[in-house]
Amino acid sequence: MKTISKYIMVLFAIIAFASCEKDGDKLYLSPLEDTDLIATSQNVRLSSDQAKQVVLSFAWTGQSLTVNDPNYSVPNILTTTMLVSTSEDLTNAIESHETSNSKAYTTQELNTLTKNLGLDPDVATPLYFCVKYAVSQNTAPVYSNVVEVNITPYFIDMRYANLLDANQEDMNRTFFSENEDGIYKGFMGAAAWSNYYLKEGDGTLWGNVGEGGKEFFLSSDDTDGARWNMWYPGMTGCYYSTVNTGKQVWSTIYIPTLTISGDLEGEMTYDRPNNRWIYIFSTDKSGLNVTIKGTGKEYNTLTACDDELAEDKNVGFSGDSQNLEFGENALEIYVQVTESGEQTLVLDLNSADAFKLYTESGATAPEEVSWALWISGQDDGFEGGSWNFDSYLRLYNEDSKAYSGVFNINSQWGYKFYTEPDWGANILGKDEGNSESGSLKEWGDNIDAPEPGIYMVNASLSAMNYQTYKIEEVTVEGLNDNWGISYPMTETETPGVYTMTAEINNGCGWGFQFLINWNWDLVYGGSDGTLYFKGDNVKYDDSMIGGTYTFTLDLINGTYSIQ
Repeated sequence: MKTISKYIMVLFAIIAFASCEKDGDKLYLSPLEDTDLIATSQNVRLSSDQAKQVVLSFAWTGQSLTVNDPNYSVPNILTTTMLVSTSEDLTNAIESHETSNSKAYTTQELNTLTKNLGLDPDVATPLYFCVKYAVSQNTAPVYSNVVEVNITPYFIDMRYANLLDANQEDMNRTFFSENEDGIYKGFMGAAAWSNYYLKEGDGTLWGNVGEGGKEFFLSSDDTDGARWNMWYPGMTGCYYSTVNTGKQVWSTIYIPTLTISGDLEGEMTYDRPNNRWIYIFSTDKSGLNVTIKGTGKEYNTLTACDDELAEDKNVGFSGDSQNLEFGENALEIYVQVTESGEQTLVLDLNSADAFKLYTESGATAPEEVSWALWISGQDDGFEGGSWNFDSYLRLYNEDSKAYSGVFNINSQWGYKFYTEPDWGANILGKDEGNSESGSLKEWGDNIDAPEPGIYMVNASLSAMNYQTYKIEEVTVEGLNDNWGISYPMTETETPGVYTMTAEINNGCGWGFQFLINWNWDLVYGGSDGTLYFKGDNVKYDDSMIGGTYTFTLDLINGTYSIQ
């Protein structure tokens, strides 16, 4: 009998039986029963503006397996498969494994299915659905009835892929696949360590493999933790990226400078918010012949984000001024000049399928974002305190004009922000809000003062808002390459200064971070003793392994030390 049980539980025989010496010891698996499949609709017209809406559902009769002896149980060895085909005999059906007795299709899922089956867009075409139950390859499966549904799909444009931010919201930027082969290319004005997801026309969402060191390996697996957003290296500027979904890898070229030669000579300026390079000049010519080239750094699966491993790459432009080609070679390009006098030559990289070179009348230099936002009034409660320009928030995100700083706040009347250290500069005060958060406006009221203490203050000039966070706890995360252990820091007698002692016993390839209040939106990285809010992880020298070190953090002055 032990042998019989073993075969049932381990080998999962389909009509499992093993025999002792008596006929009564034979065990039989119950046969599969007929199953009924029903659909919520027989006619479905798909629309791209309802991509996430459920438009077609199926339900079917469940199955269960038993044996003729109640003393034995049968493991869950039954498989359920949905078959979808363009023919009623289910020839060349697409199969999907199911784990319940129902299935719901969203517009996007169903439209992708029709594309994979070769249906023409905007044409009502019958698809045939059927459920198959099976126990093993050695037994005949049981099929449900076949349900016919007429489906009218819409056109899926696989030439373009949208870029999404960390919250999977559209960034209004695209990459282009010239041959519709899953290889997408395009320029991006990226901040240091900024990131994105790539969404294909059929709805497939790509990020990088959710493992350390896999920054340039792609994954579309939506299982929790299996897919991370793809991020750029630690330099802000112009990047040209290639995303190959077929090989499931991507790469990017950082382009720090471009030079122009020919009828114009000089170095172009990158206008990152507008994703274009510009060059200001004066001429009385009606046209110019110019060559544009530079040297970039390529990051890929072999280099990861290591600047020292990044490969030098010659880059340049060629072709017609209204349909430029980007590659390793630079050829002479002719561009018309519409007016005489001061002009701006524009290398426009926004249209992923057609880069352009043209002139604009006048000088259109890119907007410069200030490196600091001054704060005044936050410390006038201290003896001898007064409104001054001794303190400022430092820029950490150029795209959103976002600033951050840590201050020892003791304020009688609240405080305001200044775009320059000048009483006549643009003054930003409270529109609506309280001491914790609110909206900003020019010449607004004083921002409410919190209770005295050490606070992080953040402000965005794009969103025109502010937030404050009282610093309750500071920890070191990732030390010894172990992100499961937090090292609490102790506040010293000096306001805003924290310290911690720990043994370094392991390498730290990923570095470590300083975490505020257990909030992963409030983290500091840094290098060479300088802290950067949401910056790159702090690294240390592997030669330090085997020693005990004191970590000191000064949040107000933005410095750290390891001794």
